Amino acid sequence: MTNDLYFIFINAFILLIWFKTEALYEYGSKIPIINKTLKLNKYIEFKRKYSDVKYPIFLSIEYNNFFTRLISCPVCLNTWLNMLSYPFISIYSIIFLNFFGSLILYYISVILMKYHDREES
Repeated sequence: MTNDLYFIFINAFILLIWFKTEALYEYGSKIPIINKTLKLNKYIEFKRKYSDVKYPIFLSIEYNNFFTRLISCPVCLNTWLNMLSYPFISIYSIIFLNFFGSLILYYISVILMKYHDREES
């Protein structure tokens, strides 16, 4: 059961990295295959015009389709991350705990990050 709860932290971590950092852009732009596949050069140009736009929002603006809308929404992406973790969970009734737990942990982290940024200002 405790191994099943790790997915709460894994999914919240993935959501934080995806929505609140530029890690994919910063590290992916150094690798040519990732740079080309994820169209990071186009994102760099877009970022020059709109500096506060993160990569998931850029995707939903430039490539507006079901998949990009899916990965630019924290609740939607969390749903699919939890579905991907389903084969690795031994107690299937815990999937709802994982879903809500990872969202709660993600949003608490976002609130704490905003509070920390406000304190530094």
